[in-house]
Amino acid sequence: MIEPDHPQLSVVQQCKLLSISRSSFYYTAKGETAQNLDLMRRIDEQFLETPFFGVRQMTWHLRNDGHLVCREVLVCCAHSVEVRSVAVYRQ
Repeated sequence: MIEPDHPQLSVVQQCKLLSISRSSFYYTAKGETAQNLDLMRRIDEQFLETPFFGVRQMTWHLRNDGHLVCREVLVCCAHSVEVRSVAVYRQ
């Protein structure tokens, strides 16, 4: 899409033509950490065994297994694994 070595258009001009910022062109996304990947795997395994666990029960279970995890981190990891409890939710 953007050619850094274009003979006539600079990167700035190409970014203006595409209506994106230069920082978006240079940005490289960071991957998940090994700790988060391990946590996601454990959440997935536990969810397959107990699909009725909510965030609090899953946090309690992981803490009992020796993992220091807070609810916020668990929610973020569960969303990336696309895990949702089968418990009834209030509307």
